[in-house]
Amino acid sequence: MGCSQGQSFIQDHNTQYNLSPALTMIRGKHTFQVGGQFELGLDNYAQTNIASGTFAFDGRWTTNNALNPTTAGNPYADFLLGLSINPGAFVNQNQDAAQVPAQTAGKQFYRAFYFNDNWHVTSKLTLNLGLRYELQGPWSERFNRMSYWDPKATNHTITGCSGVAGSPRLTDLQMVLYGHKNNP
Repeated sequence: MGCSQGQSFIQDHNTQYNLSPALTMIRGKHTFQVGGQFELGLDNYAQTNIASGTFAFDGRWTTNNALNPTTAGNPYADFLLGLSINPGAFVNQNQDAAQVPAQTAGKQFYRAFYFNDNWHVTSKLTLNLGLRYELQGPWSERFNRMSYWDPKATNHTITGCSGVAGSPRLTDLQMVLYGHKNNP
């Protein structure tokens, strides 16, 4: 069972708050300007490529002998249990998982400060001298729902992958805000 690519959606709603105070002062042949810019960007975004997922059931989870699954159980029983067989991916569709993403609530701070001097050296020559400093902060998720894959982290929730019972598996997802601090 599955669904075609036509079930995807993209939803995006951006909000920008901007404050740009400035001060201008004229002294003789100089026009000084000093100011800043402070911006808060909020980006609420969601996208899925196949929200319904793709699943296959063959009865392997309901066989009479779980240690020797050569005889198949009932595929419909596997379906009722929600146990499909084909973890993997093709093109941009994930199998064995229904994708219903939460909307990402992105947040970014931007700060800039500047100083400018328009110096009228003569009636035919004006020098525009200035300096600007900009600091664009990193994107974060307002509710800490963003994660990243860390290939060096130890995943203590899945064990036995190396063939040794109870052995931990390397690689895990980390929350952006906390990172390795959540690892036991």
